[in-house]
Amino acid sequence: MRKTTISNRGVGDLRHLELLTIEEFSQLFNISPRSVYSLIATGVVRRVKVGRLTRIHRSEIERYAKYLHATSGHKGGLS
Repeated sequence: MRKTTISNRGVGDLRHLELLTIEEFSQLFNISPRSVYSLIATGVVRRVKVGRLTRIHRSEIERYAKYLHATSGHKGGLS
């Protein structure tokens, strides 16, 4: 099985996927996979379990982007 990375898939290609891997989500936001797991643990990003696999629904891309915007300029959180 071929590993999916931004280098062999464009960012635009990732946006149409229903479920992203931890690695894909981390590459999309230029953060480490460990940071993604921390975001999941604190409830900032929601995960989906598919058997033993952890995936992130594509709706979390926009949700996390809104979270970043809300927390960058002033105190606030997700609505």
